Amino acid sequence: MNVAILLAGGTGSRIKSSKIPKQFIEINNKPIFIYTLETFINNKNVNKIILCCNVDWISKASEYIKKYFPEKLDFIYVIEGGISRNHSILNAVKYINKNLNLKYDDIILTHDIVRMFINDEIINNNINSSILSNSIINTCIKSVDSLTITYNNIDVSGIPNRDHYLNSQTPQSGKYELIKKIYNHKFSDDTFKNTDLCKLAFILNIPIKITQGSYSNIKITNDFDLELAKFIVQNNISQK
Repeated sequence: MNVAILLAGGTGSRIKSSKIPKQFIEINNKPIFIYTLETFINNKNVNKIILCCNVDWISKASEYIKKYFPEKLDFIYVIEGGISRNHSILNAVKYINKNLNLKYDDIILTHDIVRMFINDEIINNNINSSILSNSIINTCIKSVDSLTITYNNIDVSGIPNRDHYLNSQTPQSGKYELIKKIYNHKFSDDTFKNTDLCKLAFILNIPIKITQGSYSNIKITNDFDLELAKFIVQNNISQK
């Protein structure tokens, strides 16, 4: 079984043009999170979806799901998200432990709901890489910008070779056994709140392997990202 944990617990505070969480902002009369759900629901390799939602918006999310996916209500579980991405994943792992009979080698994918241009190739590569490896899988793209190191935001301390640096995206994935091991570990509050799945795996010396992401797999973080997403959807630009 392959289970997708979709992270929709944020408030979208960096989107200044809207007073609602960014995942519920509509583009072409459809909420952002529905675009992401569609891709995962339509992927033949994804068996279940857990939507970790802002607690104040669980009811609204459930309404949208009933509207857009009435035949898939037993496919999607809407649960309360946490104060950070890792707290949301932890809530999902606890839910899985209690409600889904997963085997140790079943696959968990974790994905930002506001990366609405995720595609089947990325999802399938995460699943296949997780099956073939006892590692956490990190979706990455090469950096297209030159990199600069600074420790005080004033002075340049180094200019590394960008060929050795990648930008991380999501999904981040792995076997259920590995995900449970990571989220059963007791990290410091600061570490747990301010890192992601791959960083937690790195701290525990769990191997991490790379799979190819896409430059179109953008995360909607601010108003510019939102306008870019609108442009892509409204102009039907291919995200391949």
